[in-house]
Amino acid sequence: MKNMRIKVKAFGCKLTQCEAGEIESGLISAGYDVVDLPPFDIVIICGCTVTSRADYKVRQYLRRAKREFGAKKLILTGCSAQNIDQIKIRELSIDKVFPSNDKEEIVKYLNSDYSYDLCQNNTNIDCNINAHNYDNRTRGFVKIQDGCNQFCSYCIVPYVRGREVSLSPSNIIDKVNLLSDHGIKEVVLTGVHIGRYRHSNKDILGLCKMIAEETDIFRIRLSSIEPNEISDEMIEYIATSSKIAPHLHVPLQSGSDNILHNMNRSYTRDQYYEKIYKIYSNVKNIGIGTDIIVGFPGETEEDFSETYNVLESLPISYLHIFRYSKRAGTKAFAMEPHVNESIKRERMERLSSLDLVLRNKFINTQIGIDQTVIIERIVNSICEGITGNYLSVNFVSNSIIKNNIVIVKPIDYKNGVTNCYIEHIIL
Repeated sequence: MKNMRIKVKAFGCKLTQCEAGEIESGLISAGYDVVDLPPFDIVIICGCTVTSRADYKVRQYLRRAKREFGAKKLILTGCSAQNIDQIKIRELSIDKVFPSNDKEEIVKYLNSDYSYDLCQNNTNIDCNINAHNYDNRTRGFVKIQDGCNQFCSYCIVPYVRGREVSLSPSNIIDKVNLLSDHGIKEVVLTGVHIGRYRHSNKDILGLCKMIAEETDIFRIRLSSIEPNEISDEMIEYIATSSKIAPHLHVPLQSGSDNILHNMNRSYTRDQYYEKIYKIYSNVKNIGIGTDIIVGFPGETEEDFSETYNVLESLPISYLHIFRYSKRAGTKAFAMEPHVNESIKRERMERLSSLDLVLRNKFINTQIGIDQTVIIERIVNSICEGITGNYLSVNFVSNSIIKNNIVIVKPIDYKNGVTNCYIEHIIL
């Protein structure tokens, strides 16, 4: 069986990508052949169910897996596995559904010739660690936490991921060290709600300090973190640490206090505004991204204008924009009035235009400022990489290899590309 071609496909957030990587590593350690290109014997889908569009993409891929890719067996895991009924399982010809992303369970199932029954009530999210699938990569995702207790009214995630639970610091340190030993230069700390990390008297700041002090990893990047969970001490640490990337993704969702209240968000527009400016004022050249939902039930033109205006006034470097999607089982599912889809699209287009303005404005502030870049890709002597503040840059060099760390100076921004010249190689 171990000569079978297995594809692991991830949909959705960085956490799902991280868990897909863990599954791949477990399969490779067990002797299975994990591949990217069809044909496939088995397809394992780590699905996302955060929006109806995400559900559609997962269903579409499941149908293609057997029809186009030759898959003989389909396995579904991730958030989608927690939010699918038996009718859909039969309709999509799914052979096995794993309620959790426990790679050991999937490997045991394959090793048993598909006769292994899942362990029930497994709440231990600390994982056995290997890094086979990270060879030749520059960035690794490290899961530090799962679950959410917030219950935002639009969000299905607490229902499919469960309550908050954090991995042990020792497990995280082991994973970071292993990735570093395999040549990974940057780790992204990911989870559902990383600002709520709590384990062994460590919060998210304590964990970051521990990783910085006890590992050789070059750069630590935080994934999405809530504004009210970024302490003054965290801001100071990001400003002074040589290892923490000067980049934060801080969801706003709406600039209307009325909508924020109905969303069950835990801050006001003014509190968000003050937090972003405190970060911006204290962390040199920081890149700050945010999430926005348009068309939440009851969102008026005035509500949307408040969102647009606050975004326009903030030092935000990019937007991730989503149209509100009804999710059965959430509090917002029954909220009214609904916003017409054409209005949602129009508001999304307006924010997309603002996104381009904000990106261009941020990039232009970085012209002439030295940036540290990890080289991720080289094609025809064009080197591409990501700066600490999440700026994608490129430059021409015949002496650089993938995974080098270099200092570059951005010189211009044309046709969506930030061009640089190289100052010197660090590593």
